[in-house]
Amino acid sequence: MLIATFGPTTEWVGRTIQFESDTFLLDGHGLIRVEDVVEYDRQGHLVWPYDEMRAWVSARAQASESEQLEEQQKAQAKAQLVEARQLEKQQKAQAKAQAAEARQLDKQQKAQAKAQVASQLKPDSPLGPGHTTLRTLTGKTLRLAQESIGPAENVHVCLVGLRGQALVALDDRLLVLKAGFMAGATFGGKAVSFPYQQITGIEVHHGPATGVVIIQTAAYQGAASGGYWTQGKDSAWQLPNCIPIVKKDAAAFEPSLARIRDRIATGVWPDGIDPDPRPSDVATKVEATSDLAAQLSTLRELHLSGGLTDEEFAAFKAKLMG
Repeated sequence: MLIATFGPTTEWVGRTIQFESDTFLLDGHGLIRVEDVVEYDRQGHLVWPYDEMRAWVSARAQASESEQLEEQQKAQAKAQLVEARQLEKQQKAQAKAQAAEARQLDKQQKAQAKAQVASQLKPDSPLGPGHTTLRTLTGKTLRLAQESIGPAENVHVCLVGLRGQALVALDDRLLVLKAGFMAGATFGGKAVSFPYQQITGIEVHHGPATGVVIIQTAAYQGAASGGYWTQGKDSAWQLPNCIPIVKKDAAAFEPSLARIRDRIATGVWPDGIDPDPRPSDVATKVEATSDLAAQLSTLRELHLSGGLTDEEFAAFKAKLMG
């Protein structure tokens, strides 16, 4: 089908543009685009057989331009999708790396905390055959120890009973650590502190296969009820002044328990540490100031810190007020 003929404005005068098999063909040249035909017409080189042919070519050129724009938009959308997927992969990789870094940092912090607690031990102290260091504590019990033991406190004895329950003897107090389901603390743990001046005795009771270490105070008297499988608030598993042990360990624990009893009786550890103020020390501190309000304040501080029992506090206060 004849589309147009080149006029005298170009050296191609007389050449024709045909449309065959859905393509435009320039005589003596070959395949051309519909956009080329429109450009030749814009330059004034073409003679059209009739105006409708010119309008048809223009419409076809516009349709081709729309198709090209659509193809470009599709290509851009595809490129953006690929870029978005690549960015998503990078973000996931970064998040994964950050999570791995956070886990590694958490492990390091836990290891440092464990090492910090372990560094408080005195390896050259005569701790006796029943002693186990804090390094043997694990899981929730270890975390309880890390949270409950101050950086200035010394660990003299640490006895580990059943299910990780532990008795830790510090400078001026006994610490009982309990964690887990049997202790009545499934999702956490309990740490109970007993100042030595409040302890009246430490006993070991034996059963057929198990035993229990009992800390006697004015508030806690008597033994726990039941055996290994007994649960509840009156069992050795949950009572704050008891830790259940394997019966055969009782003999091995006894030397360390004897050291604790000696500390309770004398107020001094065998290695010479004496953190508890004695009544004479209290009098010296209180009498160092002549102001009654300051004396009462000093006395109250000693009482709150565990340096005085309730009875001792009441006696010194009565003496000052008398």
